[in-house]
Amino acid sequence: MKVTKTVYSDEGLGLDNVYYYNVIHICIYKGNQKVYAKDITKQMFNGVISNDFLSGAILADINFINVNSSGFLYQANVRVPESYVCQLIDLTVSFDVKLNITSSDEELLA
Repeated sequence: MKVTKTVYSDEGLGLDNVYYYNVIHICIYKGNQKVYAKDITKQMFNGVISNDFLSGAILADINFINVNSSGFLYQANVRVPESYVCQLIDLTVSFDVKLNITSSDEELLA
């Protein structure tokens, strides 16, 4: 799956850059026993991010944040290619191994 972004040269020529977005795998182990494993794709954020933004964005990265009383907290970065515009999404894997996806209520514009 891909996202196409058109950029224009100084001469006004349009160039299409193609970005293939990531599938990022989250895996949680307790010792050598696998507790949770799931592939994360940008389609999983349909109810959290607007479809207009999501259609032109890629899943850029997922970072582990911490473990708290809710479970294991990760933060996904969904970004418009060649831009600083991104949406941060919180992913929490609870101790009963359920995935909860919410907006972090931060939209970064730099």
